[in-house]
Amino acid sequence: TAARTQPRRTSAARRPAGQAMFVGLNAGGVSGAPTKADNRLKAAVYPTTRAGNVAASVSATHPPSLIYVVTPGFEREAGDVAALFSLQTSDIRPWPSPPPSLGNGSSIGDANIVVFIGSTPIKLA
Repeated sequence: TAARTQPRRTSAARRPAGQAMFVGLNAGGVSGAPTKADNRLKAAVYPTTRAGNVAASVSATHPPSLIYVVTPGFEREAGDVAALFSLQTSDIRPWPSPPPSLGNGSSIGDANIVVFIGSTPIKLA
């Protein structure tokens, strides 16, 4: 019989920065944090949707700062953004189902990745 060969695994190439959409959501109650995250992403040439806040009921639980992957397949870009905010790869998670309640008319819009600014410090400047 013929020997079976295993297909070679290839790493997915990083998308150009403009092909992944990001949003910063404030879950830590720090005033101005979403705008600072948004500005940091834009300075690194990452397009963003309108930053916002999660509902007060979510903030009250003091969630940690995390990077959420909304669209499967964007994990590599999530890793790049985690590094941008001085977070670890262990801080990258899939977007929860059901998603957290967003407040004040906030939305993740077309974002592929969410920078969830929680109670653990992240690099905003």
